[in-house]
Amino acid sequence: MDTNLDERLRRQIVSCVQEELGVGAVSGVAGRRLADMTLVEIHLQLDPALTLAEAAGAADAVKQHLKTHVPEFTHIVIEMNSGLEEPEALAVRPGDSNRL
Repeated sequence: MDTNLDERLRRQIVSCVQEELGVGAVSGVAGRRLADMTLVEIHLQLDPALTLAEAAGAADAVKQHLKTHVPEFTHIVIEMNSGLEEPEALAVRPGDSNRL
């Protein structure tokens, strides 16, 4: 069965990335459970002055950190943005980590 991520997992993602890693801001989170897999897409707002290698390193650090702290995530996709508007379904607004 295919279901969306629950709010606990969304909160855990935002907390892990923003508070523990301090890698930019999380601007979007989407994911779903599909049978025994948990697929996650995270949109990060990164400094546009970062080099490609630095941005890729930040994305790799987020993936590794989440795989360590949330082992149920079987597939993690990181999208790196520099100020783009998020679709409403993925959007994480300021203060959401307190409300999620």
